[in-house]
Amino acid sequence: QTIQEGATYTAEQTIKRSRFIGLAKHCQTWEDAQNFITTINAEHPKARHACFGFVAGSNPVQERCSDDGEPTGTAGLPILGGIKGEQLCDTVCCVVRYSGGIKLGAGGLIRAYGGTARLVLREAETVIVIPTASIRLSTS
Repeated sequence: QTIQEGATYTAEQTIKRSRFIGLAKHCQTWEDAQNFITTINAEHPKARHACFGFVAGSNPVQERCSDDGEPTGTAGLPILGGIKGEQLCDTVCCVVRYSGGIKLGAGGLIRAYGGTARLVLREAETVIVIPTASIRLSTS
């Protein structure tokens, strides 16, 4: 399954004065996902971090993620885990963080980024993807 095409879904939460904004969109290609991430960065120039996860395709699956300056494995992987946990494909999820000045620690960051991703992905409208193939038969 994937999230509905044409819409951008948003969810927000505040954890220890840090504001986390999750944004998710249907994207089938890495180029589309990059454009979405670039747009998010332009819309939130004062955000401290804009971390993301991206999953496309089904066989093979293409996955990408970024911690965007957060400690390794504390942002991108939890976001990616949220996408995979909701069993979504062709989806990009970006979580923007405005720091509140209180350190969250590695565990707190993992819970905050992963939780925000799951929050927005669960609010998104989903559609089931049915794989198809074209077959040409000829008889003689």
